[in-house]
Amino acid sequence: ADYAKRPQNAATQDKMQAGSTFKVFTLIAALESRDFSLRSSLNGASPRYFKEFADPGADTEAGRRGRVKNFGNESFGRLDLRQATGRSVNTIYADLNIEVGAKESMKAAEDAGVLSELQPNVGNVLGTDYVTVLDMANAYATIAAEGTRATPHIVKPVTTRVFDEDLMSDVIDAVTYPVEGGSARYVGRNLGRPAAGKTGTSESFRSAWFDGYVPQLAAAVGLYRSGPDGEELAMEDLPDSGDITGGTYPVRIWTAYMKEALKGTDVQQFP
Repeated sequence: ADYAKRPQNAATQDKMQAGSTFKVFTLIAALESRDFSLRSSLNGASPRYFKEFADPGADTEAGRRGRVKNFGNESFGRLDLRQATGRSVNTIYADLNIEVGAKESMKAAEDAGVLSELQPNVGNVLGTDYVTVLDMANAYATIAAEGTRATPHIVKPVTTRVFDEDLMSDVIDAVTYPVEGGSARYVGRNLGRPAAGKTGTSESFRSAWFDGYVPQLAAAVGLYRSGPDGEELAMEDLPDSGDITGGTYPVRIWTAYMKEALKGTDVQQFP
């Protein structure tokens, strides 16, 4: 709010939980394993209980039993990974991360360009790690570039291919589903060109995200609310705003930004 009082760059230094934007890294790890494809289907019921998510010190019985539930506790049948990405189904992605391994999800995030310190916790798929907006913008840009990572630099980029092009085409395809009728459908209805991206909302609405891209540009929007001592505050039950999720203000800010940034540029198609 005031750089003179707090000389901190919100985009490159402030960190917040990644929320469901982290699911894309588990998707990458799953596809890299060759044990899964976009046609693979899993159980989207809510809630589900996983021993791997059990926390013996949790305050609730559900937490001690490893409960994972979908947003709004919406329950689904079996969904393939495209559909699960579009609906941001927590129970399916929790199951997928158990199968793939939290370390592999973490490695995919690091390979994509996340520089913040990450933890190989099975809950990382639901966005427990703290990252910067630059981390996520660069990681999603790697996907948009079909697997070639660029190091952010003032003058010029240094790129490194870290993922296979065909694999990235699958990931790009899956991440169009939130925009095409899923949790980020506002983008699809208002941007006017092909786009892809993932919303994310952390526990107790402490952060809200939309990380997305068109073929030639990637951008990330992360919203958070801090108290006078820098503590995280929930963004729920706010006057005139209600609960802030990735599908509310972040997608609108992202769309408004991209409309301006892309003025006069060609409409390009994804691979």
